[in-house]
Amino acid sequence: MNERQIEDLDHECEGIELLDDAADSSTIDADPISSLEHANFQHRQAVDRWFSTFLTSTVRRAKIGRLRLARSLSPYVRGVTIWPVLVVYIVVVAGLFILASMLPFDFSWLPWIIRIGLMGAGMLTPVIPFALSLVILRDARKEPGELKAQLEKTTLEYEEARKLHLTNCEDLEKANANLRIARLQVKLFRRNQAESQRSTRATLTELSQFTASLRWRHLTGETWEGYLEQIFLKHGYKVERTKVTGDQGVDLIVSHGRIRLAVQAKGYAGSVGNKAVQEVVAGRIYYQCTHSAVITNSSFTKSAQELAEKTNCILIDGSRIGRLHSHGLKHMVS
Repeated sequence: MNERQIEDLDHECEGIELLDDAADSSTIDADPISSLEHANFQHRQAVDRWFSTFLTSTVRRAKIGRLRLARSLSPYVRGVTIWPVLVVYIVVVAGLFILASMLPFDFSWLPWIIRIGLMGAGMLTPVIPFALSLVILRDARKEPGELKAQLEKTTLEYEEARKLHLTNCEDLEKANANLRIARLQVKLFRRNQAESQRSTRATLTELSQFTASLRWRHLTGETWEGYLEQIFLKHGYKVERTKVTGDQGVDLIVSHGRIRLAVQAKGYAGSVGNKAVQEVVAGRIYYQCTHSAVITNSSFTKSAQELAEKTNCILIDGSRIGRLHSHGLKHMVS
């Protein structure tokens, strides 16, 4: 893939966000993901090789500069005793430290950790050039032939390290391009997957709603309970089913925030009487719920409505199932 194709792919994926891997990960094809992981691994290896050769070539170049300086100083220091120079250097540095300590500077306002850091930096400042000077003087006191051979050897090592570094630079560019392509391919794959999932979910939702609108009026027993359970789950409520026998007049317990609703589901062909209201009100107390409701796909008798009004029991008949579908328990339970 050339640079123009990469730019076209990047432009096509502009603004696309990656989906969460945890969301429906079982449907993700492993090929784009494994390709991205492989590209990441190659990129990390290329970065490690680049850094290693960069460090090596930098060290070799610094050594060449040091040896060239030593060769320039060689005619002046060969055969000369070094220790008087070192003694003078130490005396001068010590004198500078004493002079600095006598200056009227007050650093007591600085935190102790900063003062220690400044003292350490002040001590290292003369030590580093001192150690470097010793190394340069050591090389300068060598024989000219030995110094020349060492310089030529270091120059060859530097050239080899530089060529290897250039090769690793090309490998790093290729790894960057491959990683970029892999990321864009994953973006495209997940975008297509998300569109496919949204389309499938929309189709299933429409089909489910259409099927439910045809059959919910004819549901009875546990089938009606399951249908109501799915409605509550769709709105994000927590639903518990009671045991089939000995349920104390409660089929479902719906929880949402502080609300705990005891529901008796009545899939009836005729009208629901006040017995259902009596049972669910008693069941609300038994299950320690805050509200009670009877939900049916038919209608309620007048006596059931009067009892529900006195006991604060919520009645949802067939005419309100559509509102339950669209709004859940909103405006029905307070």
